Amino acid sequence: MGKKIGIFIGGMVVGSILTILILMAMGMHEQTNKSWAGRDGLVLFEEDGDEIPAKQLKVFQTLDSNCGLAYVADKTYGFSYMEDEYNYLDALLVLLISDGAIYDDMIIDFDNDKHLIQVGTYKYKTVNKEYDHWKTVPAVMVK
Repeated sequence: MGKKIGIFIGGMVVGSILTILILMAMGMHEQTNKSWAGRDGLVLFEEDGDEIPAKQLKVFQTLDSNCGLAYVADKTYGFSYMEDEYNYLDALLVLLISDGAIYDDMIIDFDNDKHLIQVGTYKYKTVNKEYDHWKTVPAVMVK
């Protein structure tokens, strides 16, 4: 009888340890692959959305080490040259999500190998002297 109780208790301990290890592995996988998920205002699509035509992207404000607000320069969104640089005044504003680190004033040039894909939307509040204003911009990744 004592041997059966020992086997039962051993099985409970091993089962509990395996359950905890599996849950930890799942949590680390989610954290490494989607460390930007869960940000307030960010809604991710279940599948990738449309490609956004881009010649260049410039980060102007990082929100953390792997996402930030950026301007996209292209003919469709106010693409123009000013002293060999893009004019970002009329450019599309996006939330760039990256698997790697990004930084303020980072510039990404696009060629045939890089594509800007919409993966969701991001809603944030801007503060004005007279009123607060909510804006929604595409959330994008370079793929």
